[in-house]
Amino acid sequence: MPSSSSVPFQAHGGVLYLDKHGRSTQGTPVRAFCFVSTKEKDRKVEGLHFLRVGMKNYRAFLPLWAKWLQDER
Repeated sequence: MPSSSSVPFQAHGGVLYLDKHGRSTQGTPVRAFCFVSTKEKDRKVEGLHFLRVGMKNYRAFLPLWAKWLQDER
């Protein structure tokens, strides 16, 4: 997995790979993920949502996130 980049993540936003300082820095170990999606009102983008998940909480987060995506259908 890349240590720094913003890549498409499903159709719901993007993912940033963060180092121990919370930065997306090339060549450093990933310590957390930041999921980014748009905040919309009346089909217009008003801002962004950011959700930061640390590596130790990722396994607990993943099934909850998958259920949320399924419920959104």
